[in-house]
Amino acid sequence: MDIKLGMNTSFALNRFPLPKEWIDIVTDELELKYVQFYFDLLDPVIIEEKVREKICEEIREYSMKKGIEIVNTASGAISHQTNFLLHPDKEVRKSFINWYRKAIDETAQMGSKSTGVYVGAFSMADIQNEKRKNEVLNDYINIMGELSDYASQKGLEYLLIEPMSIPREYPCTIEESLYINKKLNSVSSIPIYLNLDVGHLNILSNNERDRDPISWIKELLKYTKILHIQQTDKEASRHWPFTEEYNKKGIIDGEKILDAVCETGVDEIYLIMELFYKPFGNADYEVIPSLKESVRYWKNIINKRVDGGKKCWNH
Repeated sequence: MDIKLGMNTSFALNRFPLPKEWIDIVTDELELKYVQFYFDLLDPVIIEEKVREKICEEIREYSMKKGIEIVNTASGAISHQTNFLLHPDKEVRKSFINWYRKAIDETAQMGSKSTGVYVGAFSMADIQNEKRKNEVLNDYINIMGELSDYASQKGLEYLLIEPMSIPREYPCTIEESLYINKKLNSVSSIPIYLNLDVGHLNILSNNERDRDPISWIKELLKYTKILHIQQTDKEASRHWPFTEEYNKKGIIDGEKILDAVCETGVDEIYLIMELFYKPFGNADYEVIPSLKESVRYWKNIINKRVDGGKKCWNH
């Protein structure tokens, strides 16, 4: 099994916005080589095209120079504040299709082979109306078929969707994730995989499996390319770092997570840290030290397992 430890750029938002800044942190400070890029750093629509092209070229060239791989581009926080491709108004949904197409363009320009992640959120009215919910969801499936054609033309190899934690943000259960993964791949020109997150637990579900990160991994990792890792509790998806302070509060045990990953027998998985930092107070000065401690936490687990003869991956 080939497990690749990496970082997404959530830590960099409005703190380290220049490509050289966040790439140097990943390579020189954290000594990692795999990156998931957040579109919040270079929004496909807000930033004008010629500027996007310039920065994508900077990212592509500097990534190659520093020896890192932009594994995937991800929707990020801005689009997550919208209904996105599940918006109740059909014309608004079409506008988000345009956002996604430009995201595909940007992904190809920076040399990455995959994009995606956020599906969208149903409105309060739609989530309470099964007929309307199914109409919007079926339209979404057709949209992803069209977008997969466009992604294939641009040279992308696969797309990603991310299961979430609440009923309005689809999918939010293991069963919903299995269903939508199968439906999307039946209409897609290129594979569509899951981007799981150990903290995206549906604590409102009546099914105990939906409240257990190990169950998500064991049942869904074979349909997954990226597994987000974060420290969290059972109250919300916290996206805490893996520091001594937060490991005492949190429920995520790295050794148990890796045991579950290895038991699935998948050939390859990207283990990507997705850590959030509040934009006020002393957080600015805590970011890099806590990132370093988080990387040490995971590398120590990996090295201990390798030294103990329990190796099931390369890193």
